[in-house]
Amino acid sequence: MEEQELNLTFEEAMDKLEQIVSEMEYGGIPLEQMMSKFEEGAKLAKYCQEKLAGLKKKMEILTRRPDGSTAWSEMSPDGQ
Repeated sequence: MEEQELNLTFEEAMDKLEQIVSEMEYGGIPLEQMMSKFEEGAKLAKYCQEKLAGLKKKMEILTRRPDGSTAWSEMSPDGQ
């Protein structure tokens, strides 16, 4: 993955991944280009998964109880 892609936001990476999937579904591109798109898409998918895993870890830390256990709680619409 190019260095500039490492600085993508999650949303930018997802948009790019969706674009790649759309291009591949539509077809009409040479096999070599299709393989290149597939490889790029796989890297973007991994990047997004890693971003989500990192955010989940932060949420677990932020919701840790005094006894050390964690609890998932839904946020209300006002963010509390």
